[in-house]
Amino acid sequence: MSSPATTSPGGGTTTTPPLAVSLLVVAYAAAVIATVAWVVLFWRHHYRAWAWAVGGATLALVVTITQVPWNNVFGRTWYTAHHTEFQTLADAAHQEQLHPDSDGWVRGHDSSVPNFGHGLQDVPVPGAPGRVLMAGMSSEEVSENLYVHVYGRPDAARIDPCTITTATFGEHYRCARLGAGWWWLQRRY
Repeated sequence: MSSPATTSPGGGTTTTPPLAVSLLVVAYAAAVIATVAWVVLFWRHHYRAWAWAVGGATLALVVTITQVPWNNVFGRTWYTAHHTEFQTLADAAHQEQLHPDSDGWVRGHDSSVPNFGHGLQDVPVPGAPGRVLMAGMSSEEVSENLYVHVYGRPDAARIDPCTITTATFGEHYRCARLGAGWWWLQRRY
């Protein structure tokens, strides 16, 4: 859902922030005010060690929340936790057991093949040898995040999906190698 556009006094168009962004701004402002109040309270009552501790802990928390690439952490953690299922899925693709339809979607596949509950596609690489197995992390047609496994070509184990120029992953996604031929792709904004 996009934000409604309005005309600014200078003649350009601006967008109104969605409700979620406004609520985040309010939450951040409340957190800053509460933290400053605690630090000042501790400082005034001569609990300077506590003031430094609260201020330092808050700063460490803010840096962690804002600087850690959480999307990448999720992708790697999910892959590690479900490594066996990913390997089973790759093996099924290599052995041609997925039976994709004409659009590449794998529907109602064998119960021995893991199903992550989202879209699974097995499609040829356009204009190049090999196939691409894509396990989306959402039920949307174009997933924001997905796992990709390139196979059926001599360099499949080391090929970066974002460098396959004919597949155009690199235009829309950032690729991170996970291992065993699997990649985590997250949408660029």
